[in-house]
Amino acid sequence: MPTVHKPDDLNLEYLHTLYSSKIFDDFIPKSMPSRQYEDIKLSTDLQTLKLVDKYQKDTIAIVHGTFVNYHNVDYFEVNYTRSIIKQRGYLTYLFEILINELNYKVLSDKSHTSPGSKEFWKSLIRKRKIKVYRINLESNYKRNAKKFDDEKIWGNKVSSNIVLNEWSKLEFIQNYNPQLLEQEYESELLSMFGNDLGDIDYLVNDIEESEIEKYEKQISMEKIRLIAQKK
Repeated sequence: MPTVHKPDDLNLEYLHTLYSSKIFDDFIPKSMPSRQYEDIKLSTDLQTLKLVDKYQKDTIAIVHGTFVNYHNVDYFEVNYTRSIIKQRGYLTYLFEILINELNYKVLSDKSHTSPGSKEFWKSLIRKRKIKVYRINLESNYKRNAKKFDDEKIWGNKVSSNIVLNEWSKLEFIQNYNPQLLEQEYESELLSMFGNDLGDIDYLVNDIEESEIEKYEKQISMEKIRLIAQKK
């Protein structure tokens, strides 16, 4: 299932680099109404779509993704969405262009934010004009997302966004109190954990078992995604 992060975890500067140097052309929809106050811009690589204020030239909303293929089916995997003004339907409009005008099968990626993209996808599931499926990318089994409770799609926890590696005493200390690794803190380190650091064995083992179990479950459930496509 998509891992849910807090919005503060997003590195907006990095995300901006994904599309800042791209070339954009005006996009005129054929089957959908145009916008009165915004221009629609599509990048020449067809991977970034945005709404730009006609007068201020500010980006109002943006969707960025990459093309991927699973089981011989092409998808547009969304990596980043943002709307400057919330609950105005800007992102929904962009998704409708991706689906109805560009004929993309829009795939969620393995990370969502809450509040943010999680709530947006939940709103898409409720809409009548767009069909949203829950899919297991490993088995290629998909069903109508409306049939699933939230925890079967997103789980019930917000990730702390800690990247896990193989655990060891040193990594434990480095993650929880890195300054103790400096030589000047050696005496403090020994007093806290014992002369041979053996006093933290039990704690490291408990964390290791718990975190590895959660990590393995997370990896397997990252195969659970959502697809938005034409009915």
